[in-house]
Amino acid sequence: MMEAQSKPAAPGGRDGSRRAKAAAACVAVLALAAGAYALHVQPGVEGNPERDLLDCGEAMGLVSTSLLRWNAAGGYGREYPESLDGLASEGLFPGGRVPECPLTGRYRYEGQLRPDMPLGTILVWESGPAHEFRKGDRVALHYVSATARVYAMVQDVGPGGETAARERLAARFESALERQRRAVDAVRRALAGDSGAWDGLETALAGGSDPLAAAFAAYAAGRAGRKDLCGALARALKAAGPEFGEPSFSLAAALWALGGREGAAVLAGGLSNADYFVRRRCFAMLEPAAGEDFGYAPYLPQAEMEAAALRWRAWAGKVSG
Repeated sequence: MMEAQSKPAAPGGRDGSRRAKAAAACVAVLALAAGAYALHVQPGVEGNPERDLLDCGEAMGLVSTSLLRWNAAGGYGREYPESLDGLASEGLFPGGRVPECPLTGRYRYEGQLRPDMPLGTILVWESGPAHEFRKGDRVALHYVSATARVYAMVQDVGPGGETAARERLAARFESALERQRRAVDAVRRALAGDSGAWDGLETALAGGSDPLAAAFAAYAAGRAGRKDLCGALARALKAAGPEFGEPSFSLAAALWALGGREGAAVLAGGLSNADYFVRRRCFAMLEPAAGEDFGYAPYLPQAEMEAAALRWRAWAGKVSG
């Protein structure tokens, strides 16, 4: 599992008060990005992490914040630079240097991705040994998604000890990267007019065996305006189910962009997502159709935001039938 942070544009031309609140909220998002790291990379883990995990969290937080600043400077949705050095040359890191992972040196980077790609698209990751969680019962390899949010892929140690767990984790992560690279390549070729690539993407939609491939196929269909694929997208969404996540989100987003309303409930569910970019994307898609905001904004305090999200879910239930 991936939204401009310093000046998020209020959809539909909101007044100056709304824009001022958005700007203030996004300054807070940038300030909290590094500190929030531990909340996102320790699913189910209690207690204090090791010192190297905290050090890596700080470095990852700086990477994440620099990506948010890149989006804020150029408008959400533009392609990321070729490398992290591109961010450093723009003065987006403190001291002008790319942070280093305390265990593995420099981070690795997938160039030419966009923040509006499917959720969880891997953008930056550690290249070496995984970190240990709590007395070695888990290892985790940390990465930053295309939406600039920090995550961890976690592997229980289990049989064979820590070395075997690290090997299993590395294999899982490399598999995820390879599948992502194939999907990104197919999308680029399809958007460039390669009919063979489109054949493969349509097969991914119909097959349903690989959620990542289906998510990228949906992303391509939405980007290209392929209304002829609405039927396939709707069938894939029905098979994937209404729970927020991939491929449901990308399928719903593509359908919405193409004029379909079957994914309204999925998008309304995204208004409560922990990722600010995801909340903003969902809200920007839904608000024009409703003609009102139901008191929602993606930067509101949690309780106020959730109360408004409930009103949106009620609306979505009526729209999607």
